[in-house]
Amino acid sequence: MVAFSTAQIAGITTAQLSSIETAFFDVLTTVQVPVLTTAQIAAVSTSQLGALDSVQIGTFTTDQFGAITTGALAALDTSDVGGLQTSHMSVISTAQMRALTDDQLAALNSAQFGVIGTAAISALTISQTLGLGTAQASYLTTDQAPALSTDTVSRLTSAQVSALATDSLVALTSLQIPSLNMSSVTTATFAVLGTNHIEALSTVQIDTLATANVAALDHSPGLGPVGDANPAVVCVAD
Repeated sequence: MVAFSTAQIAGITTAQLSSIETAFFDVLTTVQVPVLTTAQIAAVSTSQLGALDSVQIGTFTTDQFGAITTGALAALDTSDVGGLQTSHMSVISTAQMRALTDDQLAALNSAQFGVIGTAAISALTISQTLGLGTAQASYLTTDQAPALSTDTVSRLTSAQVSALATDSLVALTSLQIPSLNMSSVTTATFAVLGTNHIEALSTVQIDTLATANVAALDHSPGLGPVGDANPAVVCVAD
């Protein structure tokens, strides 16, 4: 099987592929893997794709990665996910993103997670959001954070909110802020929130603010002292 030429491997039909045992994929070299056609990749079973190790997976072209079905992608073990290149993660589709399991998401490192496109980030399900670890929350970039749906933002746990980088938290939009668990925002981060964030706070969020955060409003960009002289602080969304 290893003696197959790259031309022979590329010439295998999808019909023939279904009868090939997983052992064939297990011994494909890093030179042979990249010649598999997108049609072949789309036709492989979960067990056939699962026979590839992280090194083999890492040699996929972006076109090959894009051809992986959601079912096959979800079946990859965490070590295989570790083999995905940033070039793969940068082109992950919304359907593929939704197919990732909690364990697979948790296996992504900062480089892999940081290049995921905003469309794919916005496709995260509520279940996936609940399964995100604090590490993954901390990986969210200033481009990715604003792409989170308001439903997703509302499900972020205290630990996840605390893990957000200050720049990413500040990048959230005024539409997202009312859904955020503000009780988990640190005083240092709260102090750099902009006027648009403060004005977007709901009355419920105001009620949950820590005393230190209320005091920090005095130093928020664009805001004057808390009180009657600072109408921006009391102009909140119900």
